[in-house]
Amino acid sequence: MLYNPNSLVTPLSATSAAIFERLDDGGYLRSAAVGWPTGAAWHLLRDHPVALAVGRSSLARIDRTEWYDLEDMQPETRPAIGVSIVAGGRAQALLLLGPHRNGADFDSTAIASLRRLSDRVSAIYGALPN
Repeated sequence: MLYNPNSLVTPLSATSAAIFERLDDGGYLRSAAVGWPTGAAWHLLRDHPVALAVGRSSLARIDRTEWYDLEDMQPETRPAIGVSIVAGGRAQALLLLGPHRNGADFDSTAIASLRRLSDRVSAIYGALPN
């Protein structure tokens, strides 16, 4: 795990954060999380709607995505936005964030910060040996 989600929850005032890292089969395994129950969504198959939406885009709204394994999460902490960490032409990891604690939407400043974060972490993943 290259990035600690604890460092994102406070500055973005997010209710939750999770990092899912790519597996050889194209799915993603949750490697760290804050604000997530232990058993909630620990693995995203490669055809999971969130993996598809976030994996195709650098940033995607996922608050309306159907989840089959988040019944333990409170609605106010469920993922609202996903950021892909791309290296080598494919998403190597997905960062999923819950909404702001005050209920506000992610504004353009927060979106720009998330894009910069994605670029920086993508550069790190790209420098790692395979």
